[in-house]
Amino acid sequence: MNRYKPYEPHQNQLMPICCDDLFPCGSFERFLVDIIEKIDFDISDEEQDTGGETPYHPKALLGIIFYGYANGVFSSRKMERECRKDIGFMYVSGYNAPDHTTISRFISSQENRIEEIFTRILFLADESGYVDYKLIATDGSKIKADASSNFSGTMKMFIEREMKLLDKIKLAIKKQKATDKKVEKEYWEKKKKKYESNRAKIAAFLKATEEIMNYEGKEVQQNITAPDCRRMKAGMSIEESYNNQISVCGKRGIIIAADVSSNEIDVNLFTEMADKIKENVPARSAQKLISTHYLYDHGYYKIDNIVEADKRKMDVFIADRKDKCIYKKEDVPHEKIGIDLCQIKRCGDFFAVICPGGIKMTNCQEVQIKGKTYYSFAVKAEFAEQCLACRIYKKCRGENKYNKLKRFSIAKIALDNWELMDKYKKKMRTDRARRIYSNRISIVEKVFGHIKRNNGFRSFLRRGIEKVKNEWLIACCSYNIQKMYRIESR
Repeated sequence: MNRYKPYEPHQNQLMPICCDDLFPCGSFERFLVDIIEKIDFDISDEEQDTGGETPYHPKALLGIIFYGYANGVFSSRKMERECRKDIGFMYVSGYNAPDHTTISRFISSQENRIEEIFTRILFLADESGYVDYKLIATDGSKIKADASSNFSGTMKMFIEREMKLLDKIKLAIKKQKATDKKVEKEYWEKKKKKYESNRAKIAAFLKATEEIMNYEGKEVQQNITAPDCRRMKAGMSIEESYNNQISVCGKRGIIIAADVSSNEIDVNLFTEMADKIKENVPARSAQKLISTHYLYDHGYYKIDNIVEADKRKMDVFIADRKDKCIYKKEDVPHEKIGIDLCQIKRCGDFFAVICPGGIKMTNCQEVQIKGKTYYSFAVKAEFAEQCLACRIYKKCRGENKYNKLKRFSIAKIALDNWELMDKYKKKMRTDRARRIYSNRISIVEKVFGHIKRNNGFRSFLRRGIEKVKNEWLIACCSYNIQKMYRIESR
């Protein structure tokens, strides 16, 4: 007969746990606990002891949440389960086991405090010398919202859907009356209740919500289940998402600022992120921002942003072309002839535009396009033959427009700040600018890659812009702690 060691899974065991042996200095768990212990977590007046059950210490909940987000555990129910069986969760929580409602409520209720904690972790990184302010790259990435795609649409689409649901309700009632079978009656009764519930949601939404227009004057699709999110292009698909912004320092990859927006276009978030960088940087390091190079992709390019950066004395590097060769010496040829290829020169109190074909245009007309003021330059009648004989006329006007003369339009703000914009474009095409701008992808894109791929944070679990911001800031805090740990472990 074979001899086996005893198999007694129901036998009680007394297991002594020595934290120093399990999590020695140099382990991530010990490092996380040390960081949390350094955070001054002041208890506000409304959280003072008023009797009842003893609450969990905020640092215990922070330990659970940060450790969970670092290990790809984002659900509060999974965190509760791990706190009862995973020794790592037990240690970082101080051997507390809060239920999932306590963890979820803590994440959702700490609107201003999570941002304060993010700043304090940044201060600790700055104290340790992990933050380098020579380069700061800012970018955005779309992350899926907790919203049903079946309840997204414009006001017109919702009105049409409400009418279709009304027809379906009538059909369900008709089918229910036409049958004597109990199973079919119950089936159509369930269908009717579902249609009525959806119709009530749509009716309430239409009553309480107004149309939202984008920058092109088109109506934006809204969502009933999560009104703050928008349909955005994320990779190859279009889904209900939020635009998540981060600003990352160059050398170490520490996140300096983070935010969440319902605006799918990065260009409108330039000022907000610039303000957050300035607010988050410790006072002792604020002077270093004077010599900082700020890197942005073409999504942030706007004349207003260049002018704003000049006012703030920010040394910005924003690609003024969509192509990826902006930082290379060879410019990719344009497919269309536009104002970007023209030369602008000042003639006394007026501006003149010289097109790529060499024709000088001084006759300027002010026009309004989508609520914005533009200056339109056109070829004078006496130069019409010269324009038609130009070697690039076909490319300039297109195959079907040979009989019309070209007009070049430039925004009023661009012409008013022409000297600044001309200086900026020349700067972007210097060897120094190309060398600096080529660092952008390696600084900021890999941070999104780590959070979304390695940590697995690909969608939000909560609804409402404030709660979503808390989730994103927690993910960024967890990343910064991981980054600090890797730097210190080298």
